Amino acid sequence: MAEKDNPGVILPPLLIWALFLAAGVGLNLTRPLPFLPAAWLDPLFWTLIVIAAALGVWGRTSLRRHGTAILPNRPATTIVETGPYRFTRNPMYVGQTVAILAIAARFDNLWLVILLAAWFPVMHYGVIAREERYLEAKFGEAYTRYKARVRRWI
Repeated sequence: MAEKDNPGVILPPLLIWALFLAAGVGLNLTRPLPFLPAAWLDPLFWTLIVIAAALGVWGRTSLRRHGTAILPNRPATTIVETGPYRFTRNPMYVGQTVAILAIAARFDNLWLVILLAAWFPVMHYGVIAREERYLEAKFGEAYTRYKARVRRWI
């Protein structure tokens, strides 16, 4: 049987993000855990959500421009090293992190910040490490050089 041409992530990254977001919202509904002064909530939310959206759109646009897969269940056709991929190997995951922080700020929900401690290892082992192994196997030295040049996060 031929090996699939994708990284075999445990779940789609956006679904993982949504599950953690739902858990944080649920915890906050049952046991609120505020952490910010009221005057900071809206300004911090808008600042962070604009950054998160910009990273997500810029990352997706860069992948599309190069004609490679956006979803990790599809084959990658190239290593994208332009746009936000010059600064981070995972701009959309950085954007998801910033979005969680934005939502935490908007709803004064410390649970979302705390849950990032669980979200990071799930993303690292269940998604990012698998994507990196896949890209190294598929693109070899070209991906290894890219990894040496560009940070995983920021």
